[in-house]
Amino acid sequence: RELDLPKLDALNIEEYVELLSNKSLKIRMYAQQALINNSLENKLSELTLSLKNATDPNTIIHLLWTLEGLDGLSIDLLSQLLAANNDKAVLKHIIWLYTEFSLSDDQMTTLYETITNFDSRPLDYLLATILGAKPSYLPLWQKMYSKDPNDALIIEALAGGIQDLEVYQ
Repeated sequence: RELDLPKLDALNIEEYVELLSNKSLKIRMYAQQALINNSLENKLSELTLSLKNATDPNTIIHLLWTLEGLDGLSIDLLSQLLAANNDKAVLKHIIWLYTEFSLSDDQMTTLYETITNFDSRPLDYLLATILGAKPSYLPLWQKMYSKDPNDALIIEALAGGIQDLEVYQ
């Protein structure tokens, strides 16, 4: 059946954010896309504040991707959200959005340590997939691998990052 989608032209940021909390994924995606398509870069501070104050995981996820679409994310903002959230669905999106940035070794170590504190293999799998093959990450690989050396998914995820490894002679 057809959804009665609201007209978005006259909405303010709070009303958009309310739509991002809707139980319907279609309405959430519609509002997210409208925010991006309307080029609301001048509303980044309001959207960022809404993100920091949001408690609903769907709202947080859609605000994250809205800010990403408006080039309004930063490593600092992601780090704040990583420290403040414990919802695994939100954390998956935060981890994925980290891949948009070049992380220093210290930032990657902090990300790794924060995620491994959740003791969640699905989060570990995602993190292993994005770790890449930078030689300085090998201690992180070892820690992740040593949790369960027989975990084929971790081995496969870690090995998937090797494609970019430079071989030194």
